[in-house]
Amino acid sequence: NSTKQAISTGLAWLKRQQLKNGSWKLDGNFPDNLSYVNLRTDTGATALALLAYLGDGQTHREGDYQATVAGGLDWLKKVQQPDGNLFDILQYGRTPTYYAHSMATIALCEAYAMTGDRTLRIPARNAVKFLIASQHVSNGGWKYSKLTGVDLNLKGDLSVTGWALMALHAARLCDFDVSDDVWIRASTFLDSVQVQGGSQYKYEPTDPDNAVSVAMTAEG
Repeated sequence: NSTKQAISTGLAWLKRQQLKNGSWKLDGNFPDNLSYVNLRTDTGATALALLAYLGDGQTHREGDYQATVAGGLDWLKKVQQPDGNLFDILQYGRTPTYYAHSMATIALCEAYAMTGDRTLRIPARNAVKFLIASQHVSNGGWKYSKLTGVDLNLKGDLSVTGWALMALHAARLCDFDVSDDVWIRASTFLDSVQVQGGSQYKYEPTDPDNAVSVAMTAEG
């Protein structure tokens, strides 16, 4: 009962923070806000809020927060760019780009898989296609910008790559096609950042082996 109450209180708080256009902000007027300039992504905030509702079984078609979830999903669809990118800041390549895009992709895929709402299918599918098109063509990682011919010296990092792979796993819930090549390249990247037979992981392939961390090991 205490857990259910905590979830209910948390979801109610999120509802109160939602903006009129359906989105959320990381840098809102509340305690412990993340006001760093490079973390100001409404896409990321909106996706994480939606995932909290979806995780409780709340969708835009069922539950106590249908209008709240619908507003967030509609905002994501409106902000999505023609190439499928869901990042809301137009200066392409900003640090949170692929974190936020991946989170939003998970939210769209989960909402579509949970409800079968056909209006979500194309936005979710295009978001998945954008991720696949952004993967490093040989090393298999993701970074802050596309790694397909832009700067192949960038090998990707595990922090971003982990979110991208979780988004592609969510795509499987929707029966979207993710080719074996994508997973094989991703496996190549994971091998490039593993240490001691995969018992530990580091951030980037070029990092020294002693640069492993608990966070990257958990993600790897």
